[in-house]
Amino acid sequence: MKYIIIVLSLFVTIQSFGASDKEPDFELPDFGYVFELTDQLQKISGEQVNMFGIRGGLTFNTNYAVGFSFKFSTNRILPADEIDKNVFLNVALTSAYIEYTLKPSSRVHLTFPLDIGGGDVNMEWKEYRSSDPFPYGEKYFFYVEPGAKLEIAITKKLLINLGATYVFVPKLDYRAVTAKNISGPSAIVGIKYGKFL
Repeated sequence: MKYIIIVLSLFVTIQSFGASDKEPDFELPDFGYVFELTDQLQKISGEQVNMFGIRGGLTFNTNYAVGFSFKFSTNRILPADEIDKNVFLNVALTSAYIEYTLKPSSRVHLTFPLDIGGGDVNMEWKEYRSSDPFPYGEKYFFYVEPGAKLEIAITKKLLINLGATYVFVPKLDYRAVTAKNISGPSAIVGIKYGKFL
């Protein structure tokens, strides 16, 4: 009886080690990559603002991309309600994003990005002063930006797109800039390069 128990114990132990050598039941998705340059027009404090953007991330499971985005204003923003006429407004937005593409294998398809991140506004002198470049400090804020774009594949790795987004800022109060007058719709165009699965 003693020998039977020992043999059974050895058998169970061997089976346990054998089971641990098996391949896992899940597989990691294949990853691609994507880089994108964007140009965006939106109104901030009543002024038309051009935002240049750079995006980069990973693509996976054919329909999805995740990554990071950075965009900034390229023109001098002069809010009408700003008291100090010697300064102009800068805006920058940094975010993580997820993007879902509908029917990505089609030459023309739709894609739906969602950016969630933080923004920064500051006033800068029209005439540069090295002693105090940002006379009124900076203000940081949270924002969410959903969008929809029509995308066209030029080649297998090169795509262009155009669409619309909505920038939503729940809370901001910085001189002439408020959550209300920085939130709103925008038009966006982009050129995208990458390995799309």
